[in-house]
Amino acid sequence: MTQSSNRFFSFFHIILNFNQLVIKASPLVLGLISLHFLNNAFVLPDLEALKNGLDPETSLKILPRLTIFLLISLFLYIYTILIVGFHSLQHNEQTFFSFFNLNFLPLLTDITRAFNKVLIFLLCLILPGLYKAVRLIFVPYASMENKNIDALELSNTLTRSTKVKILLAILFLISIPFDLITSKAIEKSPLSITLVLSTYASLYPLFYHSILASLYSGLERQFSQKTIA
Repeated sequence: MTQSSNRFFSFFHIILNFNQLVIKASPLVLGLISLHFLNNAFVLPDLEALKNGLDPETSLKILPRLTIFLLISLFLYIYTILIVGFHSLQHNEQTFFSFFNLNFLPLLTDITRAFNKVLIFLLCLILPGLYKAVRLIFVPYASMENKNIDALELSNTLTRSTKVKILLAILFLISIPFDLITSKAIEKSPLSITLVLSTYASLYPLFYHSILASLYSGLERQFSQKTIA
């Protein structure tokens, strides 16, 4: 079988796994769709109002709602990664509930550590920050699958290859304008179109993390084989 055929079947495998994941994670998908509606109907007007300037009393009413929304967004971000990890990575947990309990706090800790490192590089210049974000992009999956190795160190090790860095940089940069464009489109669309766009935008994080989890598994397998050899 040729290399191009291997790539095709690998991509087909990712699509197949993603379809199965969406079916099994339907409550999460509904939660993500609800979050997009919340963002469109509730939070975006608040942000626009803050930009235009508000009196202190009104600002105090809006800020708690924004804080709650950010906390929900953070939870759903980690919950999305855990769903992908439960269905895509190797582990010994029989149920998602036990997998969630085992990995939630360590995952949150490792993501926070990675974010702090990226933030430090961003304070220097944008490009070093993006470079560090690419090098640490596998931290969530390393945190869930490899408990004996520091997740940040393993991610740095797996992303040493120039080809891997380029591929991950492309995936990372594509995700940024996608979110911005979708948010703008949802903001200006009627309710029926908003429902379609919200559903589509809610599935994207699952698909994005499914691709990253698949890439991580392949690179980690190669790394383990080299370590054993």
